[in-house]
Amino acid sequence: MSDCIAHYKRNPPIMNDLSKTWTEIQRLFKINCTILYENPEMVKNAIPISRNFQLFTKDAYIVSYAQFYHISHIASNDKDFFRVPWLSVWKPQSDIDV
Repeated sequence: MSDCIAHYKRNPPIMNDLSKTWTEIQRLFKINCTILYENPEMVKNAIPISRNFQLFTKDAYIVSYAQFYHISHIASNDKDFFRVPWLSVWKPQSDIDV
């Protein structure tokens, strides 16, 4: 992953070729869903969440976001979220038996 990021950093015009990414982002605004926005309270609350549940900052921010918006179910393959007692984690099936 870091090689990919380094490659993009050295060649910024490559970003213009990511047509599928831009198309999918545009689709988000066309489907019937709600876009949730962040606020400073979520960032501030991520600090104690990180400490209380031993989560990396990014994961703590996700938990803070869920808490702020009263979201109690998430889908993730990250087992760290199981440490948050009020959060129900739905683990997508990662291996398909053939």
